[in-house]
Amino acid sequence: MNRLKIILALALLAGATEAIAAPSYYSRFIGSWQAVDPEDGSLQNLTISRTDNGTVQLLVHDSYFALCDGDLGLGRGTGVVTNSKTLTFPDYALTCFTSGTTKEGPTTFTLQPDGALKRVLAPPSPSITYYRISR
Repeated sequence: MNRLKIILALALLAGATEAIAAPSYYSRFIGSWQAVDPEDGSLQNLTISRTDNGTVQLLVHDSYFALCDGDLGLGRGTGVVTNSKTLTFPDYALTCFTSGTTKEGPTTFTLQPDGALKRVLAPPSPSITYYRISR
């Protein structure tokens, strides 16, 4: 009987260890990130947080949104990790505060080997590289 208890305990422990060791692709993206916009030199702050339904929420603040004619705005979207290194927000939208206009379009972020997060924008805009400042 004790032998059976030991075997069951070891089996449960092995299963728990495997679950803990399983990679969490979301955790690679979760946190606060910053970048300098290569086009206008403005500071961009990006926050990615996990939701209860298995998606992630994105908030983007920029000190100068060119798409808002220099006005402040807020970018937001709900996304999913499409593979271990790519995070996609199909419903990304930027809302300009003064004019109230909204610009919509999907956006994608790719995790780089050095841990940075690269956002590839539509040409002719250059990509933007974000660096994590907190988890």
